[in-house]
Amino acid sequence: MSQASTRTITNIIKKGYQYVTADIDRALLILLVFSLPFERIPSFEILQASIRPSVIVGIIVILRVLYLAVSRRIKLSFNVQEKIILIFLVWLALLIPEAINITRAVSVVLFNVFTIVTAIAVSVIFDKKYIKAILYALLISATLVSAFAIYQYLGNLYGLPDSLTGIRDMYSWQVFGFPRVNATALEPLYFASYLLLPFSAATCLYINTEQKLLSHKPALVLLFLFSFIIFLTVSRSAVFGLVAALVFVAIVHLKGGLSNYKRILAVILVVLLAGGCSQMVVNYLNKPPTNPLSTFNNDEVGTDAYFTHLRDLSLADNDSRSIARQRAVLLLNENKSAYIVGIGPGQFGPYTQNNTPDEGKWMIVNNLTLEVLVESGAVGLILVLAFLIILISRGVRLAMSDKVTSEGVLAIIISMYLVSQAIQYQGFSTLYVIYIWVPIGLLLGVIKIKPRV
Repeated sequence: MSQASTRTITNIIKKGYQYVTADIDRALLILLVFSLPFERIPSFEILQASIRPSVIVGIIVILRVLYLAVSRRIKLSFNVQEKIILIFLVWLALLIPEAINITRAVSVVLFNVFTIVTAIAVSVIFDKKYIKAILYALLISATLVSAFAIYQYLGNLYGLPDSLTGIRDMYSWQVFGFPRVNATALEPLYFASYLLLPFSAATCLYINTEQKLLSHKPALVLLFLFSFIIFLTVSRSAVFGLVAALVFVAIVHLKGGLSNYKRILAVILVVLLAGGCSQMVVNYLNKPPTNPLSTFNNDEVGTDAYFTHLRDLSLADNDSRSIARQRAVLLLNENKSAYIVGIGPGQFGPYTQNNTPDEGKWMIVNNLTLEVLVESGAVGLILVLAFLIILISRGVRLAMSDKVTSEGVLAIIISMYLVSQAIQYQGFSTLYVIYIWVPIGLLLGVIKIKPRV
């Protein structure tokens, strides 16, 4: 290595160190947001817990806030919505003794405690001067994993081993005739759930005619990219969430005078173009499925298989998701008190599997609303719904009152994302997802800056 290269690397390290030490809180939030999509790659297991970069950074953020509180550099205070979600955690803890599998109950409560406390910790160290850097970290990270998803699609289709593409067997081309990309996430559904966050950011950054955070043309390009990859995940609930989020953000921007019909129409056209391009890829880059468990045949490949999957709303009596929902309703009807107090955190699986996991995995309802009702009763469900309704309504009010500020832009981005997740969560049911709660923490932080909204 030449001396010039050595000096360049040294200068980069020095500037990076100076940037971090100049504001540790800013560096932690940037790193936390950047690490969100790296869910399965890279990760490792410790005591049945998946340790990933975002978890490590989240723990550091919590410790940072504890240090600031103990050293009296900050004074912790909680607003209404934070008190509601903390009461929810207390309620979950109180339900542990009624569980038939205490270990499972404790672990689920701890997972929820970690993600929710991380959100509150994020809100504590958040500052409005971090917003631009946070959004850039989000968009850069999302672009990287989107590029990896494209490589994953092509690599799997043309014979690269799974160890190089990172795709899981159940989502390879052998099942559908084309890969369902999961990139660095556990599965396509979770990957699409994450991508709806940068999708929301790109949408709002383009639609908002007054924002100064990112030029509109790059925002439109990123909107196409993220939409394209979301369609390649072939996640039904994500597509429904995407549509709901677009309707929501269009109404808010038009009602608040934040945009115009031309920009909203441009967004719709770009999303439709991305969907069309994804169909061209699927139609021309596919193979006849060979997996014996595949539900498709040689006459149903490419876009035919794609739309067959999207149209399947999992309502058939023999569908695993439908069976899970039916069992959840049955549990409620067999024990009427469960409607009020639930059967205990994380206990749907133990109840339906005779307290014995199938290959180490517990069954879930695959519908968050129903799962929260079954496991924590109406009390838990009302607390979660109240928290989200207050949070989103305050985010929308903030965006409308601060139309051109970075705080207003971030508020509507996260509110749009939460609306998409409210829809997508009807297709899966893991509440303690870090890339859901970090944006919630950012919105909580924005609201603390504008407490009157």
